[in-house]
Amino acid sequence: MNTLEWIEAKTSLIEIQLEDFFKINQLKLHMINTYPIICNYLSVNNDIEGLEQRSFEDYNVLYQAFMKYQNIISKINLEVVFVASKENFCFFMGWTAKFYDDMLNSTNDDIRAMMEMINDYIIDSQLSAGQRGFIKANLTKFRAQTAGEHGHSLITQKEQLSSGGKSTELKSKEQLIAELEGMGLNKQLVGGTYPSSKKKNN
Repeated sequence: MNTLEWIEAKTSLIEIQLEDFFKINQLKLHMINTYPIICNYLSVNNDIEGLEQRSFEDYNVLYQAFMKYQNIISKINLEVVFVASKENFCFFMGWTAKFYDDMLNSTNDDIRAMMEMINDYIIDSQLSAGQRGFIKANLTKFRAQTAGEHGHSLITQKEQLSSGGKSTELKSKEQLIAELEGMGLNKQLVGGTYPSSKKKNN
């Protein structure tokens, strides 16, 4: 099975699973945390055995996969709010966040352009959801500006001007945790570690 065939088969199975899930749980969707369930469906057929047979160095393969992903996201949002993200796109593609970044920095101009389009779609989806109140706007901003594998490394114009166009200094783990706490997230959600200034003395 080549990569396009894998994507077609995977998409068909995801759509069947989603249709069954929404039909069975239609009256109680508001009581269910649907995100992990949907991500589980997106991860279907990501078998290790077929990994070596899948190649994403073809622009058309990436394009077709992106179209399928967008279509699935659209169908899901007819039932529940489900915002596109770097992580759930990776679930669909059978990628890691690091592989996503590697593709985004590909030396192949066509692949890089396609990945930039995908990245733009994800960022815009998150910003739009934040603006409309579907997700917390401050968390959307935080995620978009986070550097590393699980962020999009966006910087504000003010930050860019203050750095003279140079890359801004990455924030420490303690700084990131402090910001998350300020947004209302508790210790358990941010990894169980507080900055040293907030530790209690025994």
